[in-house]
Amino acid sequence: MARFALLPTPLAGHVTPTFAVAGELVRRGEQVTFHLPERFRAAVEATGAALRPLRVPSPAHRGGDDPLLRLVQVPVALTRASLSVLPQLLDPLGDDPPDVVVYDELSIWGRIVAGLLERPAAMVSTTYAMNERFSYLLPAMPEGTDGREIGRALDAFAADMDVLAATYGTPRINLPDLFLHSEPLTIVFVPRHWQPEADTFGDRHLFVGPSLRPRDEPLDQELAAFLSEPAVFVSLGTVFNDWPEFYALCRQALAGMRVLLSGPAAGTADGTRDELVRAHVPQRAVLDRARVFVTHGGMNSVMEALSSGVPMLMVPRIPEQALTAERVVAAGAGLFLRQEELTPAALRGAVERLATEPSYRRRALAEWESVSAGGGPPAAAAALSRYARGGRAVP
Repeated sequence: MARFALLPTPLAGHVTPTFAVAGELVRRGEQVTFHLPERFRAAVEATGAALRPLRVPSPAHRGGDDPLLRLVQVPVALTRASLSVLPQLLDPLGDDPPDVVVYDELSIWGRIVAGLLERPAAMVSTTYAMNERFSYLLPAMPEGTDGREIGRALDAFAADMDVLAATYGTPRINLPDLFLHSEPLTIVFVPRHWQPEADTFGDRHLFVGPSLRPRDEPLDQELAAFLSEPAVFVSLGTVFNDWPEFYALCRQALAGMRVLLSGPAAGTADGTRDELVRAHVPQRAVLDRARVFVTHGGMNSVMEALSSGVPMLMVPRIPEQALTAERVVAAGAGLFLRQEELTPAALRGAVERLATEPSYRRRALAEWESVSAGGGPPAAAAALSRYARGGRAVP
């Protein structure tokens, strides 16, 4: 039995793919411990893994309409959080070190812990892998950025990283290295045929495709009744969802259609039988009954929609989501509206087209067959088990 310490970034898009992998590891007889905040306990224990709770400060995501600034502020907040998270990790893990430390690309404390413990480390990438040949950050840099705000964010990142390096005697991580780094085993939850410059990633990278949450979170009575008739589902995910103007636009554009709006900025229901508003929904169960999915294009959301055969209208907010939108359009599984193209007429026209042309649903299901061919969680767990025993992790 090998022992794995999982230290994913405590953001839904980064944590969710690790649960199915953990469940596969447990089924293989391995011991898995997550180091996450208490709010993840039920999901962790459902996999058969154990939780060692962490107190993690809640990051603030700001940046308005500047896509690069919104993206940069995530690692800035996580670096600041590392100052308080690392002391909670080092004593228990140092006293009883795991065989392998597994962390994701933004888990700064996971990377530092692996180095301090001098244990084998594996990394998981919840979106496209990057290297010297490909970066989804570059398209955002030439225009639309606030240089002063970017500079302040980078200065804050550097200052906190200096404190971490001085405190723990570890190498100083700069922002490009954070995104370009890989471990001897780097598991990528993206299908190889979606990965740009895929042939430039060598035997450190294993592209297993989607690792989705289970469908076992039920619909409550009101939600089930509302979705007994086909509905358009609107959601912007869990991080960059502070866009009340977009939900207002959707209300205007989709008037007369049956619409479910999900998110903290979705506002309140208008009181009609054709609209329901929720801060949170069990997304896979909803997608199984949805007519069209209006989405920001986060990788987990897109893969879940494909698994349910739901056509998507993509409205991306950051560069990697725009890249995913292009993949969905190329597969014939959806349409793509840039923010500058958003009008009530354009949004309604796109939704009506997706809802009435059967080819979009057929192609979404066909693309799901393609993207899931990489083996998913079983392939990831098998690679981790081999790696823990000193074997070749990537075939």
